[in-house]
Amino acid sequence: MRIIRLLILFVLLATLGSAQPAKPSFVEIQRSIVRYMECIECQSGELDTIIKKGDDALPYLEAILMRGPSGGRKEAYRQKLREDYAALEAYNKSNDKLKVLTPTQYESYYLSNFINTYRIRAAIAMHQSGAKERLDKISKDINTPAEVKYAIEEALR
Repeated sequence: MRIIRLLILFVLLATLGSAQPAKPSFVEIQRSIVRYMECIECQSGELDTIIKKGDDALPYLEAILMRGPSGGRKEAYRQKLREDYAALEAYNKSNDKLKVLTPTQYESYYLSNFINTYRIRAAIAMHQSGAKERLDKISKDINTPAEVKYAIEEALR
């Protein structure tokens, strides 16, 4: 009886030891990507976390490279820009020396930077993940601003 128990225990341990690690969930991948896309200093391993996701993260990075952040992320950022502009405008009322852009100019300028940052970081993450051929192919197929094209070219070097 003791031999049978030991044999069962051995089989269970061997099975557990050879099990493949679970694939990261959609939510886990998305959170990791957003953390990297929106980090300021990026000193907490945000890029490394995406690289460790491997091929599982590539479809999301490709989508970001082609279209930028999701509609929800863009809208959240637009709302932040509106709040920031309101604070800037309130400050400017007490300090006439500042020249403030119109709300449309302000939103357009900073939203464009936000979108381009996402796209550039997607290119960097794809390159670092070893997807250079996919990155090269996609970069030839999409219409991108000059700064994004430059970042892709630099990543492919």
